[in-house]
Amino acid sequence: IDEAIEKLDKDNPNYYEGVQKIIEDHSIESSIAKILGSETLAYAVDEGVQIMGGAGFIEEYPMAGAYRDERINRIFEGTNEINRMIIGGYVLKKSILEEIPIRLCVEDRLDNWIPEEDINAGPSMRVVEFCRSLMLNITNHLILEYGQDLKNNQWVLEPFSDLVISFSIIDTSFKRLLYTAELESETHQYNTQNVFNLSLANNFYEMLNNSKIILEYVGNPDLEEKINMFLEVLNYKPNRIAYKQKIVADLYKHKKYYLD
Repeated sequence: IDEAIEKLDKDNPNYYEGVQKIIEDHSIESSIAKILGSETLAYAVDEGVQIMGGAGFIEEYPMAGAYRDERINRIFEGTNEINRMIIGGYVLKKSILEEIPIRLCVEDRLDNWIPEEDINAGPSMRVVEFCRSLMLNITNHLILEYGQDLKNNQWVLEPFSDLVISFSIIDTSFKRLLYTAELESETHQYNTQNVFNLSLANNFYEMLNNSKIILEYVGNPDLEEKINMFLEVLNYKPNRIAYKQKIVADLYKHKKYYLD
């Protein structure tokens, strides 16, 4: 956002309109980052207290302060509930106005959720593309069902926003993995791969769960049948305990955060 605003002419009478447009253009990513960052911190601090046991709850130790101070992060800068409404509302708005080319993407993936060029690709890429198709088809279903009135259906917007967040994590971390493979050492790529495998599996199941919640409320038998059909084609069987064991083994080896 800062880089884009820097390019604006401050003497232009429409300068602040340009600033507002730039902020709106990044609103989905900003809300995702705020929710993900604050809720990850909440989980990490809570686990930290649990690991330290009673000492984690005593004010003389810094973990107690972190536990107390963390709570505000899910409230200020827009509560996470409000940010979820922003995510769902802006995805809807940008899709309907075709600022996001969702219509063409959905047409390409109505009957082919794992594009042919990905059939012979690595298993990770096939899972990523299945998740992309799942999000696109759920988005399309909700637009057809509600149109612009979707922004007023907060019961549906919450699981839909969580669907968008999970796919954002999958897509971004997959690109990070590809970037690492091109530019970093094989060891760093291996370490990143283990973390990515676990994250992909977790968010894959999160997406399936939120899709199920949405389709329980806004039924679509054809879409449910397609999900089940392509799940069989995908045949994705992650081993999350094994992924965790590899990550922990690396952590013990390095004795610090090792993914810089």
